[in-house]
Amino acid sequence: MQWDIVHCLRPTLTQILFKTLLVERQSANLTGNSGHGKSRTMEDVRKIAKAQGIQVALLNLKECRLDYLNFLKSLAIQLELKKINFESFSVLTDELFADKNRFFLVLIDNLEVLNDYKSNDPRYNAQFVSSLNLLKDKKENILLLCASREWLNYVHFDNETLLLALHRLEINTLSQEEISRELHRRLAPHDLLANESQQRQVRKAVQDSKKPYTRLEMLISKLKTLYTSRNFDKQLKTWLNDER
Repeated sequence: MQWDIVHCLRPTLTQILFKTLLVERQSANLTGNSGHGKSRTMEDVRKIAKAQGIQVALLNLKECRLDYLNFLKSLAIQLELKKINFESFSVLTDELFADKNRFFLVLIDNLEVLNDYKSNDPRYNAQFVSSLNLLKDKKENILLLCASREWLNYVHFDNETLLLALHRLEINTLSQEEISRELHRRLAPHDLLANESQQRQVRKAVQDSKKPYTRLEMLISKLKTLYTSRNFDKQLKTWLNDER
């Protein structure tokens, strides 16, 4: 099975994710440090799945952590359910399981929010994690892809700890080729793309960063608006110093 991965930040990783989800039928947990581009990869997966006619929803749990009902409503709307107001995640997933004529892909970004904040909406609880496990285990017409800094093998609440243990896939370091392709996708036409020495400096600056994707986004923004070929060395140093 082939997927249109030409516009993806990490084509090889995206291919592996789709193989894991749609061929091996395993729900998965994409892990990696902040600033490495997990959210961009999740968005790449969403776009490809949607283009192939898969009912897909992408939720950022950090944005929904204080409003459980809004999380459910957004999920229902993105999955194009007839009903959009649900009282619990388990009721919503029952609706998905009952719709045997469609395949659903649920993407949840920043899943570590479940462990990181005590101030989450209290309805993100053990029952919520049990419903995630149901998606993971039943594998009928729904699959789950989550992203988090570290593998969420366990989710901790005040009085109990629940096992989640999604199949772990770690985000890879951005390669020179991946950085170069992104520069060409996002900048063309641009004078920098005709200067291999300057491109090399940009690629090195990205790979040297502790948050390479965050830096890549910053540099692309600067290059679009502030770039001058003659003073590029000084410009680049200034941009990197300002970043700190």
